[in-house]
Amino acid sequence: MSRIAYLLVSVLLVMQTASCAEVFMSTRECLTFADNLTLVVMDVEPGAGGGEGVVWLELRDEHRPLKSSILKTGESFA
Repeated sequence: MSRIAYLLVSVLLVMQTASCAEVFMSTRECLTFADNLTLVVMDVEPGAGGGEGVVWLELRDEHRPLKSSILKTGESFA
C-alpha cells in the first residue's frame, strides 16, 4: 500500500500517558475517554499543510463538539 493511500485511511495518535500508548485510528473513528469525552478523527489530508499533511480532530461530549483543531505533523491537541 502506498504511503499516501495509508495516510488517507489512518492516523497515528500518541497519547500523553505514562505508558505513551500508540493508537491507530481511521477517519471517522472514535476514541472514548472518561466523562463521556470522545475524540474523533474527522478527516485527513495528506498533501495539505505545505505537503506534510494535516489531520482534523474533534473532541466531543455527549451533546456537542467541545474543541476542534486542524494539526500538522508534530503539533499537539490538548
